[in-house]
Amino acid sequence: MKKRIILIPLAFLTGIAGIMKLIWDSLSDTPQSKQPYDLLQNRVQSILKRKSDNKNFGAADLLDELEISRDIVESTFGEPIENVILNYRLELAEKLLRTTDDTISCISETVGFGESSALYRPFKEKNGMEPSQYREKFRS
Repeated sequence: MKKRIILIPLAFLTGIAGIMKLIWDSLSDTPQSKQPYDLLQNRVQSILKRKSDNKNFGAADLLDELEISRDIVESTFGEPIENVILNYRLELAEKLLRTTDDTISCISETVGFGESSALYRPFKEKNGMEPSQYREKFRS
């Protein structure tokens, strides 16, 4: 009798491992009613919070930390993972502009944009104003 070898794609196994980790984590410290989106969003935010000052931290790094395939993350969030990271950084920059006196350059470094010039374009696209204008508007 010949033995058959079944090959399972590594991406599939990685996705299953990530889902199992999400389920395990959810059983240990969150209510059963949490949706998978909430669980994944919390994990992503936790990772991004830890890595927020690393301007080189990108999609591949986040996926490595999550141990979930790109397809699962993007279908859960409904957008490319790069946008998830960008939006997190922009929201953190907005919060720091409203609540601290840190320079825009310092905030840009803190949220992972590096140079302040790298923050200006996406910030203005999202908010319709430059970071300094945003700060002035929301702190007055």
